[in-house]
Amino acid sequence: MVMLCKSALPTEIETLEKRGFLFQNKIDGDRILLEVRDNKAILQNRRGINVSERYPEMSSIKAEDMILDGEIVVDGKDFYGGIAHRTHLQDKFEINKRAVEMPITFYAFDILRYNGVDLTNKPLVDRYAILKEKVPVSERIRVLGLETNGKDMWKEVLEQNKEGLVAKYRLSPYSWNRRSDLWKKIKNFKEVVLRFDGYSENPKGITLTDSINKYRCACLGNQSEMVSLIINKNGYVDVECQYLNREVSGRYRHISFRGVKNGYFNS
Repeated sequence: MVMLCKSALPTEIETLEKRGFLFQNKIDGDRILLEVRDNKAILQNRRGINVSERYPEMSSIKAEDMILDGEIVVDGKDFYGGIAHRTHLQDKFEINKRAVEMPITFYAFDILRYNGVDLTNKPLVDRYAILKEKVPVSERIRVLGLETNGKDMWKEVLEQNKEGLVAKYRLSPYSWNRRSDLWKKIKNFKEVVLRFDGYSENPKGITLTDSINKYRCACLGNQSEMVSLIINKNGYVDVECQYLNREVSGRYRHISFRGVKNGYFNS
């Protein structure tokens, strides 16, 4: 339903700057379309499901009618330490309790409609100017910055261990339900070596499994045959993986296969 990004590497940031892309911090939250209608808020998740009742602290917003795209977070918390405790609640008592204990903040990064006027075909820079002017900033609603210097922002991402950046072409329209080359997500992946002691086959290769920590990781293509041979011989394989961040418990999130740790074929 919402406009989605394609992936890019940190090494592409300078080129994207020269091509006229602008940059926003990537928020570790839950994607939401926020519609304000007659001073009431309607929240839909990225699958188009109305989730307004889960966030009673957002029920009333004094503003003109508008539709905003953005992310909801619990400020000061990562996804699993914050918003993950809110997204699937159904019990009204628990919903109201969490609304007080860990209220959400909506970070708006785009405006799609204002007072009945469709803005999606306007260039990003024009939409963002309207967003800055018309959105009533408060404790519950804020506007995400849009900057020109991606290289400096990436340094800050690394220094503060942020989620990453989203690069957006300055003249891009808003394309519903499309993964566009005009929006690029640049994730701050880190590296770790993990041990896997099992696998299951799939049409594209194998899925590595870890009986202790319950991690899973896809290993695709020709390399999957080599990795499965190592596990069959040794009972395990040590794999160099990328991960995006860690949960409060310390578990790694968004693990991806990079290669087998050196040393398996030395003997």
